[in-house]
Amino acid sequence: MYTVLLQNTGKKPLGKAEEGKEIRVKIVPHKPLVKVSEKVMGFNLFGPEEIGRPGLGSGESYHAVMEPNEICEYNLHFDVGYEEGPPEVVPLPSKDDLTLLKTHALDATIEVWLGDERIAQFDLTKIKK
Repeated sequence: MYTVLLQNTGKKPLGKAEEGKEIRVKIVPHKPLVKVSEKVMGFNLFGPEEIGRPGLGSGESYHAVMEPNEICEYNLHFDVGYEEGPPEVVPLPSKDDLTLLKTHALDATIEVWLGDERIAQFDLTKIKK
């Protein structure tokens, strides 16, 4: 799960509570994270074409509108399988593989979108660990 805190430092509200006009946050994996995902999962976990597979999924919580000076929390999560389930369900990776994914989780960029316009991006590799 990625948790992002954003603050509207402007004097006007950002976003609207209408589909296509809200503030959204996206994760864009860099090559090292994609490679680890492909090694651990057998595919790019961040590719939308894989999300429909049984045992996989993603979701988000967000604030469509940010008032001036408001700090909002945005969460992005990815389901990576289940410990038990029918054969068609993607199995949960081993603890070592999950640790490997977590180790590379910051090999990505967070993008902030207002409707269809990217208004900010943050390279997570620049964060001090």
